[in-house]
Amino acid sequence: MGARWKRERRRVFRLYLTDLKHDFWRLHAEARTLVAHSGADSSELVTVLMRQLWIFMRATTGLEMRLALQWAGIGKIDAAPLIELLEAMRADLAHRTALHPA
Repeated sequence: MGARWKRERRRVFRLYLTDLKHDFWRLHAEARTLVAHSGADSSELVTVLMRQLWIFMRATTGLEMRLALQWAGIGKIDAAPLIELLEAMRADLAHRTALHPA
């Protein structure tokens, strides 16, 4: 019973991680569109987007690895840094959209 419960928790977390990935790619696409349509020099924004992409990929890869290790009974999973990254992206995008209405 305990093993089945743990397996189900991992399955639910994988579904949650998939949703977080979809949220990231949606936010990142919106930000890329904003950069593409900005009239000003957007090299700083491109740098921010690339940094966010790198951080996100590193965080999701780390979570996937920890999820695999947890299957073997090693370690814990903490999605808080990934959630904080998505929230920061959302807030930044909302701020930049308010500054530069379409």
